Amino acid sequence: MLSNCPNSHLYPSFVSDIVVDIHRPVSDPTWDSLDDEDAVLLQYGYSRTFALQHWVNSILFRAMSARFGRGISATLLRYSILSYFARDILISNKRDGMDGRYQRLAIDALRKKLCDCSIQEADLFAAYFLALRAEWHSSVSIRHYEGCIGMYKFIAGEPARRTELFNVYAPFILDKFSSWLNMKGAFRSNLVSSQSREIHWTPFNLFVQHVTPFSCDNWLPLLLASALRLWYYSRLLGSLIVRVIKGQGHGNTETNCVLREALKYQFNEVELQKVVTIAEDELGSAIKQNSVEHFAPLLLLVSWALSIRIGLEIVEAGNALHGLRSKTVQMRARKLVNYPRAYPEGHATTISVVLAGLGLPKMSPDDGKEGLIQFR
Repeated sequence: MLSNCPNSHLYPSFVSDIVVDIHRPVSDPTWDSLDDEDAVLLQYGYSRTFALQHWVNSILFRAMSARFGRGISATLLRYSILSYFARDILISNKRDGMDGRYQRLAIDALRKKLCDCSIQEADLFAAYFLALRAEWHSSVSIRHYEGCIGMYKFIAGEPARRTELFNVYAPFILDKFSSWLNMKGAFRSNLVSSQSREIHWTPFNLFVQHVTPFSCDNWLPLLLASALRLWYYSRLLGSLIVRVIKGQGHGNTETNCVLREALKYQFNEVELQKVVTIAEDELGSAIKQNSVEHFAPLLLLVSWALSIRIGLEIVEAGNALHGLRSKTVQMRARKLVNYPRAYPEGHATTISVVLAGLGLPKMSPDDGKEGLIQFR
């Protein structure tokens, strides 16, 4: 089937492994009716390539497959997933093309569902995959986030519409898009300090429950929840630092105290800090024993936490240069750039994501320089 696909040249990065762990369904009418291009895209969803690059969405896709068959019998959901896969493949291979066709089909079908008020669980997950392919925090993506949250609340309020699939996986979607909207809303210029409590996330212990279905042996629920939370906070903090730097250019040293205090409040949540503290202790022991390659999740958590602490110091200083020169920031920066030295060369790209977040110099394991934190 793959060799006969007219567009198989679009998928060089995963064609070799897409059938490693799947078998053609014994009986799946939807799968049998798919054209070659649709089948190749769905095969990509079952591939190791996709699972390694998009662990959470890979698990969610397989849950959809278990519920709606290998060919995804729910038409709207299938078009949405195909649009997401096509977009991901085309970005990876720097090509443009067919993802727009699936997107249009999915959006048209979704509009009909919304007009008829016939929303079901499959439609919520379809909206989720459509939202993922939208440009980060564009007006289109904001509408998708808000739409998904509205659909979640609609289904949650109708007991007859709630299923096990919805109860297990949908709360994570609510958490995710609520957090992304918080990032957008946190920068509204009309916020005052008394409204800081409006910027919030799901309590950490509850968030752990919501991400548990996506956990695995290497990423236990506590570690996965912590990593996702720290990623959200890093994105917020990155935007806040940009504001500080832009303000300096105009002679304004005021910072967004509402967002800063809300971010500190969330980051210092007791349960999250317990995980980070334990991760720091275990990682320190692993580095001494030269076995850090077995503790990759801990390395990522500790590095992100350090980056956030550095960023908060800079923001609170109100002046990026003054913040960068502080002894506390430089001490943490030296500690942070030491991690790539301890981390195996083959996995150095993972830690480089953290270093890039605040403009830290990328350090190779063999680089002998101390290096100070700096903006590029």
